Amino acid sequence: MDIATLIGVNMGLALIFGLMQALTNRLEVADAQESLHKRMVTEGFMSLPSGDNPRIVEHKLSVFIEPRFASVG
Repeated sequence: MDIATLIGVNMGLALIFGLMQALTNRLEVADAQESLHKRMVTEGFMSLPSGDNPRIVEHKLSVFIEPRFASVG
């Protein structure tokens, strides 16, 4: 193989690797969000049979939300 072919092959591999890395990162973020959502739902459902006050349930679930997204009051 000549040098131009090697450069082309390596550039193609680098492009594919970069795209796969971006896809992997996106999937990891989506997985983390889905896992958090499932934990929130589970925590909420576990509070129902124990008869917790709705304010206590709200406080338990607010722990999962980042402060910048939480409503004040």
